[in-house]
Amino acid sequence: FLFLFFAYFIIGDVMEITMEQIRQMEFKNIIDIRSNALYNKGSLPNAINIPRQVLLLKPELYLKKNVTYYLYCDEGQLSKKVSLELNELGYHTYSIEGGYNAFHMLFIIVKAFLIKLFLRIVLKV
Repeated sequence: FLFLFFAYFIIGDVMEITMEQIRQMEFKNIIDIRSNALYNKGSLPNAINIPRQVLLLKPELYLKKNVTYYLYCDEGQLSKKVSLELNELGYHTYSIEGGYNAFHMLFIIVKAFLIKLFLRIVLKV
């Protein structure tokens, strides 16, 4: 499938993690900071939805300082900002590089690969 380098990207005090790394970690402690409407249209497996305004208003209601969380938005820009703010407050968060769009693209690529594989094996195309 897709093999991406296993590397963390540090931008200021924001740490980023790739979608492939999240997939390998079995999608744990993931927070979708987009609106409820966007979350309901599609989200990462096991992600919970805490819109960014709500999360930033009262992070202590949702986060523990001894747990690592992985945040995402649509493209990864807002989650970088939110991650930076939360890390400055003492929380341990990563921004998922590329956001939901990266997950969606990975899903499309894998799906296309599986269809081609199916056609080759079963239909001998």
